[in-house]
Amino acid sequence: MDKGANKLGEFSLTDKRFSKINVFMANTLFDENYGGKYGNCHIAVGASYSDSYAGDIKDLSKELKKKLGFNDSALHWDLVNTERKRVSAHLVSGETIAIYENGNWGSWEIIEYDPAYQVGELHITADGEELYFHSSRPGSLGANDIWVSRMLDGTWGEPENLTLVNSEEDDSRPFLSEDEQQLWITRTYKGTPAVFVSYKENGVWQEPVLIVSQFAGEPSLDNEGNLYFVHHFFWEGVMLDADIYLAKKK
Repeated sequence: MDKGANKLGEFSLTDKRFSKINVFMANTLFDENYGGKYGNCHIAVGASYSDSYAGDIKDLSKELKKKLGFNDSALHWDLVNTERKRVSAHLVSGETIAIYENGNWGSWEIIEYDPAYQVGELHITADGEELYFHSSRPGSLGANDIWVSRMLDGTWGEPENLTLVNSEEDDSRPFLSEDEQQLWITRTYKGTPAVFVSYKENGVWQEPVLIVSQFAGEPSLDNEGNLYFVHHFFWEGVMLDADIYLAKKK
């Protein structure tokens, strides 16, 4: 068989609560989404389907497919496993938690939150009292702004615009440092994403400063202060690929 036949082309874990397929259909396109008693794990050895590409498939050349990680092969062999299984996550704190078990994605719950707040990507403080998020809701200075909502008597309060943090550009994807004294964000800078950070002084967030430019975003820190961010690859204004980079704190 060809060189791509021994590589992984697809992977999925099906949550049985959201799959209406509870019997085998003798059709792989259905069976790979089987819910059943324990959900299922589905992998495909060989080719990655090009129709999962977010852009125009006509632009997906052989070289671009290789860069984006699409695997080419004459083989696409689907394997479906419906046995009971558990998938765990090992946290930086040393704790291990189950994130998928008995066909359910776990460690999450639905909270009561006013949809009028229009919450985008978010970060909640360690004490669970403040929720930082980006949104283009009314009152925003740019395409997206950073907002904070505070827990009041068991209810998330009306969001507050962090005007000193925001700009007329797109400000998004907030991340708080462990000590909650640094607010990292992604901001459009000279036409592309860049990493900025705002420092809290006397309880007030200050104007963000540029840290990584350009084509960088979605910052986060580990408990040692090392910076992780995504470097984006754009072609004719469309993001085609993204890799994770690490900048170690000295």
